[in-house]
Amino acid sequence: MRRVYAACESDTDDEEQCFAFVYPISYLMPDSSTVTVASEESPALRRWYAANPRYTEEPTLLFPVDVVFDNGNTATLNSERALRRAWASCGD
Repeated sequence: MRRVYAACESDTDDEEQCFAFVYPISYLMPDSSTVTVASEESPALRRWYAANPRYTEEPTLLFPVDVVFDNGNTATLNSERALRRAWASCGD
């Protein structure tokens, strides 16, 4: 996920992305547990890492995820590749 977020930042030249995740979204954690995040501001991931300090690996976003584009259109993304394409479309 860090790679994908970094690509988004470089592709959009620090402009806002053109879509938002529809919450809740879930992550597969390094210990194979699942954490569900209720909002962008949710402390769920930070709490998991605080309770599991021996893990440093990044979580994996679980697909599918829904997104809402700035124009009001929604899409279901079924893979990291689809997520990268969505971010790439922000520059169009």
